[in-house]
Amino acid sequence: MEKVLLAFLDPLNIPFLLATALLFVVDLYTFYRDDGRNHRQFTGLMTAVGILGTFVGIVIALVDFNTQQVEKSIPTLLEGLKLAFVTSVTGLVLAIATEFVEKLIPSKYAKVGDPVAEIIQKNS
Repeated sequence: MEKVLLAFLDPLNIPFLLATALLFVVDLYTFYRDDGRNHRQFTGLMTAVGILGTFVGIVIALVDFNTQQVEKSIPTLLEGLKLAFVTSVTGLVLAIATEFVEKLIPSKYAKVGDPVAEIIQKNS
């Protein structure tokens, strides 16, 4: 478990983790401020930042990979893959947590449902 926590604190992960955490805080802040009148939904961006970290991690993993010296290339490969998976997990977990909190404790004017579907249903 300690190794998992250390993977999250890797310097390569920090920018992605901070960006995702900031989006998480802003999403929840706008959801509850002024009863949700100006809510900004950032769960998609949280997931996107996680996916971006995944691709950056894979690039880091592969850029120095040398098929002629596989044994020496494996540590760099594994470091890049750690970045890839840690950022993805963080983005997904915070996006899911945001949705969960907003459904569990709704704000007064929070957007619920799909407005387009509701209009279609009313007119049918």
